[in-house]
Amino acid sequence: PEVPRLGAESWHAAEALRSRGGEHVCPETQWNVTRPATCGARLWASQAALDSLGEEVLPSILGRLSHLARQLATEVGGKAVNAGGFTWELFDVRIENLAVASSTFSFVAGRGLQHSVQGVELGISLRYTVRGCGLLAFFASAGQIMLSLGDGAGYSGLLEVGVDPLGRPSLALHNMRTEMDFEAKLSEDGVGIFHQA
Repeated sequence: PEVPRLGAESWHAAEALRSRGGEHVCPETQWNVTRPATCGARLWASQAALDSLGEEVLPSILGRLSHLARQLATEVGGKAVNAGGFTWELFDVRIENLAVASSTFSFVAGRGLQHSVQGVELGISLRYTVRGCGLLAFFASAGQIMLSLGDGAGYSGLLEVGVDPLGRPSLALHNMRTEMDFEAKLSEDGVGIFHQA
């Protein structure tokens, strides 16, 4: 039986061939689809093109960071947590600053593209109240905390280009490395109140 070439014949074309008298096309379920013995791909691009790609993905990176920060604000805001003999409540969580200095791509021979994001800036402000429990019930405090990423925050990873068993191109992220340091500052309007038990 005659088997249509994948990519050159659509299912509709195969149906048309099947309907002709004297010609026969195997059903799609009988097609033997395998990866060729030698399979690969090559890509040439200038560094200027990769630099342009880095700039193009910046809005997407900022959008993802903003989404994560908003999700964090939603999860912690207005919830009371008991820890270490104290009840903490966080509220009025706000994103004060969000920026990315650079997003760059470079070739890694025989592997794929190295993606690096540097200079991530993220600042979150929140108000808090804390009250002691049990023997620590005499203590209470309230104020504002500023959380920010330290200098040099960023990440890098290898976008490895490969081929799946059917010969289709695939992308996988490997060797991901993240550098993040959080810094917390209490505002000067923080108030500590001590009650006599």
